[in-house]
Amino acid sequence: MTVFLVHNLAREFNATFSFFNPKKAAPITTIKLSGKVFTGIVGSYTTNIYIRENGTFKFVEDNYTIWQNCTKNPYTVLMVPIEETLHIALREQSHREIEEQIVLNSVTSKGKMEKIVKDWMAVEEAVVGGLVHALLPHFVKNHVNNLPYSLIEEDIKSKCELERYCYLEKGIEVVKTMGYKEVIKMYKNSPMQLKKLLTQPSFKSPPSIFHGTSSRD
Repeated sequence: MTVFLVHNLAREFNATFSFFNPKKAAPITTIKLSGKVFTGIVGSYTTNIYIRENGTFKFVEDNYTIWQNCTKNPYTVLMVPIEETLHIALREQSHREIEEQIVLNSVTSKGKMEKIVKDWMAVEEAVVGGLVHALLPHFVKNHVNNLPYSLIEEDIKSKCELERYCYLEKGIEVVKTMGYKEVIKMYKNSPMQLKKLLTQPSFKSPPSIFHGTSSRD
């Protein structure tokens, strides 16, 4: 896995517009445009889904991840390497659930497929966000001088304004209650059960479906 460090993540585009007169074969004029749109995303790990002719799926992950090294909130920069590494570690389980839901619901339209993908990416973001919030603030407190806790609160607040982080606050609550090791086990073995915890109105820690005790350290 390759890591690209970038100062500001953007999408570049190039477009060519040709205008024709129906009575003439050659275009009257051609305009070329190029530019970039800054995404506001500080980290990225992408999966592409291909549908084969026989209806089966192929998930192809990028062999690189992108980390932005500059944001208004320094805590957000500290989070990026941990967040993206966790996304890489958990993506296989997300793939499995996405494919299962598409098959179970006999989904064939692009719109319905994108809805399932978006929903499970929100679940993955909640799990990752909950794990990071359980681990990183303690590290920051011990190793980063003079970083106010308000920056952590600002990071969570700004993310919760985005649709893909719709389960983030519940993810933080679930990890805090169950412990990060138990949550990782549950996502690897029963992602749907964890999703139900994230989407139910009130959260109660379920009996462990795994051997051993949960860890909250």
